[in-house]
Amino acid sequence: MATKVVLNGVVRPQYAVSPTNPNRSVLSMFVPVEELRKLDESQIPWVNPRIGFTDAAGADKSRVRSDIREGLEARDGKFHERHLGVQLIASTARADEGVATIDFGTSDNRGIGNGGTTVRVISAMLKEPTPFVQLKDPAKKQYVKVSVFCGEYHRDEVSGALRRQEGQSYVS
Repeated sequence: MATKVVLNGVVRPQYAVSPTNPNRSVLSMFVPVEELRKLDESQIPWVNPRIGFTDAAGADKSRVRSDIREGLEARDGKFHERHLGVQLIASTARADEGVATIDFGTSDNRGIGNGGTTVRVISAMLKEPTPFVQLKDPAKKQYVKVSVFCGEYHRDEVSGALRRQEGQSYVS
């Protein structure tokens, strides 16, 4: 079953065709952080993030998770400058008038290739009793860079994050 995700409020989308394969391209864009919840709540396959980095009491020990959280809580409009962002592997993607549509198709070789921790931490912050809320000042709005690699990818080309382990599902 094909999975499509629509992200709203995207800015500065740029397309690039692979210099070595004209059938592959990359769509890079800045996405309001609250739109990442759509990647977490959908049926997109992805690697389990660093959710195991807790102590016996359940306190988060991961520096990556706390860096993401601190960067977002700064509410200074610079989150996209401090974090590498999220890389997706999809069949196709297009952006028009602030809306990006990403079609992951039906292949197993699609999903979040990098940035699963970013998606999970931000999604959790949006669900907290006192959730993260963007400031009204446009200069302070927090974005994350999302790059969507499009085209046909074979199993041996896809990041280990998306490869199915023997007897295990990579869908969380």
